[in-house]
Amino acid sequence: MLVHTSWHFNEQTNPITQKIVHGTTIEIIRTIFPSTIPLFIAIPLFALCILNGWAISKPLLSKLLVINDIRGHLLTRVIYVQ
Repeated sequence: MLVHTSWHFNEQTNPITQKIVHGTTIEIIRTIFPSTIPLFIAIPLFALCILNGWAISKPLLSKLLVINDIRGHLLTRVIYVQ
């Protein structure tokens, strides 16, 4: 792969770059298509959360993270507050 890339991007051996390397439609499709797949998955899930009331209801317990430093040792604990 390194030799292939070096060959196609070397100006002396290949002064005219290949058409498939720069600015083609396939490059735009390869970039946009993978980013739209999570959107098609996430939008129905957000709608499902809102319809079930999960996004609106408040949690019964909220977590509070406490970090203590005793003689260079970090001690962490989670406290649940109602």
